[in-house]
Amino acid sequence: MLLDRLAETWTAVAATRSRNAKRDLLAATLADAGPDDLEIAVSYLGGALRQRRTGLGWRGLAELPEPAATPILTLLEVDAAFELMAGLSGPGSSTRRTAVAAELFGQATAREQAFLRGLVLGDLRQGAMDALVQEGLAKAYAVDLAVLRRAAMLLSSTTEAARLLVREGRDALAAVGPTVGTGVQPMLAASAPDPSSALAKVGSPAYADVKLDGIRVQVHRLGDEVRIFSRSLDDITERLPEVVEAVRELPARELVLDGEVLA
Repeated sequence: MLLDRLAETWTAVAATRSRNAKRDLLAATLADAGPDDLEIAVSYLGGALRQRRTGLGWRGLAELPEPAATPILTLLEVDAAFELMAGLSGPGSSTRRTAVAAELFGQATAREQAFLRGLVLGDLRQGAMDALVQEGLAKAYAVDLAVLRRAAMLLSSTTEAARLLVREGRDALAAVGPTVGTGVQPMLAASAPDPSSALAKVGSPAYADVKLDGIRVQVHRLGDEVRIFSRSLDDITERLPEVVEAVRELPARELVLDGEVLA
């Protein structure tokens, strides 16, 4: 699949306020993506690169080369370029990264350059974040949305859920369970304008507690191994040795904890 197809979809999605229209646009594009392209398409349409860090920032994108006249870049080529950038380190890596980025953006049309720049900077602003991409994916593959969302939550990635779906099918998606050591996407709090509305939303009985605001963490323990994830699922184990020590003192040998850490 050409990158231009995603850039075109991004433009169309950003141009409409209708959630259903956004979903349908995403579904049409994802349905046309082949098995090798689907994971990349899901990640990009969700507004993120597959690589957590590439070393490329706004300074490196301040001056872009002249755009190409016609679209030629494939999703696989783009992903490979960012993978190369992510793997660079040591002396000369910055210069090499800049060269790879210039070559990539030089092969992109103006619309593709804008799309890629938004991906790198996390600033696509198309209103199609992860939940909406899940809706499009579910429609494209005729999968129950609740099953897809549960699998994505437990696999810590909609992209990983898409990979499983396209390669192993719906049954494999439904069979996904929690795995100690694999971060679970956090369930975030929902808001309400006033207490009455909140009670109506959650039902009865309801309980209130003091809000202790620290940093959200998820702790996994399997035997003596303890891993701690942030809300964005970054591994922050080394930053919180006190938490590791406290969890190792617990009687359970296998567990997943979710909560707040306070100094």
